[in-house]
Formats: sequence, C-alpha cells, structure tokens
Amino acid sequence: YVAHTIFNAPSSMVLSQVSRGVKKAKCKRVFRMHHIRWGGLYRMLRQNRMLESDIKIALTGMASGQCHERAAFVPTVPAASAQETSEESDGEEEEDSDDAKEDSDVDQIEANVAAGKEYPLQHRCLPAFAWKKNNELESVLTTPYEVSQALQGHCGVGLDKEYILALSLHKELTSDLVAVVTGSGEDESWEDIHAKSLDADILQFREVVAAEVEKRLLQLNNDTLLALKMHPGLDTKRDGVLFKDKSATFELMEAEYNRKLRHRGEHLFAKEAQNL
Repeated sequence: YVAHTIFNAPSSMVLSQVSRGVKKAKCKRVFRMHHIRWGGLYRMLRQNRMLESDIKIALTGMASGQCHERAAFVPTVPAASAQETSEESDGEEEEDSDDAKEDSDVDQIEANVAAGKEYPLQHRCLPAFAWKKNNELESVLTTPYEVSQALQGHCGVGLDKEYILALSLHKELTSDLVAVVTGSGEDESWEDIHAKSLDADILQFREVVAAEVEKRLLQLNNDTLLALKMHPGLDTKRDGVLFKDKSATFELMEAEYNRKLRHRGEHLFAKEAQNL
C-alpha cells in the first residue's frame, strides 16, 4: 500500500469535498504512513477510504476512477542498458527506500506531462480490487489499533482491563466472521463476511497477531488473576464466562485471593497489636 502522494492535485480534492458540502476549513488531505509505525498504516487506510471518491476525481477526473485519457507511452529500457546502469550505481550510497518508491513512476509522470495529459497522475489511482483490499485491511486493523491506543494511553489501564481487552481482541482475530467497512460519512456501513474470503496476506496477519496476543497478553499471572477477582463488574464464578472449562485457573485465582486476604488480615492484626 503506497500512499496517494498527489503533487498537483490537492486543489482538485478540496473542490471535490466542497462540492459535497464539506467546509473548506474541514477538508481532509491524504495521510502518509510512517514506515516504522504500523498505526500510521491504519490511519492511512482509513483516510483513503474516507476520501476514495475525492482521490479518484483528483487523479482521473472521474468518481469511478476510470480516466477518459490514456497514459502516455513510456519506452522500456533495454536489459543491457539497465544492467550497465545498475553496475555503475553499485558503488553509490543507497537512498532512502521511501524516496525510491516515490520516484519509481517519475518517468511515467514526465511522459504524461510532456504529452499534455490533463491528469498526469492517473496511473496512481488504485484499481477496484485494491480499494476493496484497502477496506478489508483497515477493518482488520481497527480493533488492534483501538486496543493498542487504550493500552498505551497516558493513563493506561489496569491488569484486569488489559486482560479483557486482549481477550476480546483475540476472539475477534480468531472469529470466522470479519466485519468489513465500506463507504464514508452517511454512506458508511459494516458488513460481516467470512474470514476465508480475505486475501491470504490479511489472513496471515490475523493469525500472527492472534498468536502474539495469546503469548504476550493472555498468559495469566497471580497479579492479573487477583485484579480479575477484585473487579466488581466481572463474573469470576467457576462456571462464568472467564473461567468456564478453566477449573485449574479458577482454583489458582481463588488461592491467590485467599492468600492476599490472609496477608492483609495478619498485617492489620499486627498493626492493632502494636497500638495496645
């Protein structure tokens, strides 16, 4: 997923949004993710979805994303010349990978401009299947992003809430149904689809994240068990949702809770004895 870096089309995006009734001061721009922060990927995908029609209009002039003019022809570099160029650049310092990606279509852009094309960036508009994948990946990333934001917030969360959030996240990542978002604004809607209909790379992402959540956040220790036991809003009965078919974990929680109660009682008794 490469962000839509629209060099000479921001004004078209603004006009497209204004035509839909958006105030100029509230018009949105495309978001470019940071290459080492996955949260930026989620925000970029979300912004792409919300601005899909505006991006298509800015790049192709059509809300459908199908430009009325063809891109200019770009002559291919012979294999021998390409190899010579590669050998000459072996000793040069490698540039940032993001810059390389940005410049990968510079020949096409220059050819379009030279040919007087009205939309020289038309080739950057995603095809229909890529927009679909954009929405699916955003949908799969939504809950992990929200849980990550909650866990890393300024105030943080307690061990009990952390476990509940992780349990909910793991359940969603292993579910056979996935809620996928489409549209934006008043047209935004969520529809459940079968997980197997997702692309293989998105399925693999779900599997990897689910395994990591289970390994990192769902391993109950004594402190977490005690926090769960003392939470007034949780059902911590033996046959409750949390400990159904987990009798050993339930017994461990009860033992830790009783141990802490005895320790607290002994502490209070010793304190009272000192005051006598």
